[in-house]
Amino acid sequence: MPRVSFALMLGWLSLLVFGLALPWLELFRGGLGPASAFAYLAGRPFCHQLPARSFTLAGVPLALCARCTGLVLGLWLGWLGAGISKGTSTLQASSRFTLVAALLPLAMDGMLNYLGLVHSPNWLRGATGLLAGGALGSGLLPALNQMLLLLRSGRFAGNPRAE
Repeated sequence: MPRVSFALMLGWLSLLVFGLALPWLELFRGGLGPASAFAYLAGRPFCHQLPARSFTLAGVPLALCARCTGLVLGLWLGWLGAGISKGTSTLQASSRFTLVAALLPLAMDGMLNYLGLVHSPNWLRGATGLLAGGALGSGLLPALNQMLLLLRSGRFAGNPRAE
C-alpha cells in the first residue's frame, strides 16, 4: 500500500509541476492557448500570480509566482527524495527542528516583503519556497504512511472500535 500511495502522490505532484509550466510549453506551439488559461485559472485560488514576481520566459510568466513555484518544485523534490533515500514505506519522520528551520526563511522573507522593508528578487523568493517545499515534501511521506497504517489497523480518531 505505501508504494501505491507514494506513486499516486508522485504522479499528482508531477501533474502540478507540469501544469505550472503549461504557459511556457505552449510557447513552443506558437502562443498561449486554452491549456495556459487553465493553468492560470487553477493557480489563482492559491497564488497572487503577479507577473513581476514570477519567473518568465520570452515575457510569459509561469502560472504561479516565484515563491509558489519553489514550493511546488520543493514538494515534488522532497517527496521524491524521501522515497529514494528513506524508502517508499518509511515511517521515519523529519525532525520538527528541520521543518521549522526550513520554513523560517520563507516566513521571514514573506513578512519583510509584506511590510515593505525589502523587495526580494525572484530567485530568492523561489529559493525560500524550494527549501520550505522540500522540507514539507520529505515530511509528508512518513506522515502519509503512518496515517495509512492507522487506517488499515482501524486505530484512528473517530473509529468507535478504536482502543
